[in-house]
Amino acid sequence: MADDPDIGTLTLVCVATGQEIDTGVRYSRDDLAKARRAKLLLPCPFCRQSHLFHFTDARLKPTGPLQ
Repeated sequence: MADDPDIGTLTLVCVATGQEIDTGVRYSRDDLAKARRAKLLLPCPFCRQSHLFHFTDARLKPTGPLQ
């Protein structure tokens, strides 16, 4: 099965360190576009602070096919 370039892992960026946070959640580009107004409060594994992430700042990191 070939990789689908329109599906990837939702990736956020820590505003304090600039490091990428891989959420482990797979999204399609269409789903991400639909959720663009969404926000997510998460504890950051890098700086140990909670950040309010905006889905407009999220990106999809390419992943391999589903197992």
